[in-house]
Amino acid sequence: VCSWTATEAVVSDAVYPSITVDAQGNWHMVYVDYAESGGNYFAYLKYMNSYLAPVIIAEAQVWYNGVYHGGHFYNLSIAVSLTGAVHIMYEADDTIYIMNNITSSWSIPEVITGVGDSSFAIDAQGNRHIVSSGGYLLDGIVYSFIQYMSNTSVPVILAEAQHPLGQSSGEYVKDPSIAIGPN
Repeated sequence: VCSWTATEAVVSDAVYPSITVDAQGNWHMVYVDYAESGGNYFAYLKYMNSYLAPVIIAEAQVWYNGVYHGGHFYNLSIAVSLTGAVHIMYEADDTIYIMNNITSSWSIPEVITGVGDSSFAIDAQGNRHIVSSGGYLLDGIVYSFIQYMSNTSVPVILAEAQHPLGQSSGEYVKDPSIAIGPN
């Protein structure tokens, strides 16, 4: 039986949050926070957990002097290994990155080959397992797919669907999620 208690607001602004719980029952969260200063807009990738206040782990200028610079963070995913290392995957400017916090400091972002709308998990041996969705247009047909890959295997297409270009109904596959069992 699950019981709920009154909520506590930990942060006031959390866009695209991803949350996980480690083996000791502590929660971990990564999210995007936007801020404006003098007409310029910034995106901050922030991490926090049940015992640490939010910290900025990456920053991007979205607008500067009225010019759009991109720099959004989106499709966030977080995982914690059995050793307590925190791993964050995110997309920025159509590129997938992973950052790791293994020894109390964040690594330089690592570019991951793959497609968008991704989710990942870490197994008991510390291996990454990633699912992502993508699509392409060929001869008037829109194809969408879900792909699986890990740091120990080559990418594999798990599901694929298709529909004619311009048709609002049809088959789609997108927005995958992955979890690893307790073993």
